[in-house]
Amino acid sequence: MIYICKPCDAYVGVHQGTDNAKGRLANSELRFWKKEAHAYFGPIWQAKLDQGQPKHVVRNKVYDWLSEKMNIDRFLTHIGFFDVGQCKEAIE
Repeated sequence: MIYICKPCDAYVGVHQGTDNAKGRLANSELRFWKKEAHAYFGPIWQAKLDQGQPKHVVRNKVYDWLSEKMNIDRFLTHIGFFDVGQCKEAIE
């Protein structure tokens, strides 16, 4: 299941088994920048998996770090919720 706006070519997926969106509606430009941000962010937290902590713990710690660096509320610090400017900032 997805939420979609056909005129805008914007969509967002949902968490499996729910109707809860994984983030915000994203048009093609925002989808591009989200993919770019994930390409940088993923290797950072994945490199820390060797420390023996569960995946979700490691990802949360790296998102905590990103929240501090971007000076935004931790609850809102997730690439799925970012706009284009925030994706670019996360990449920097």
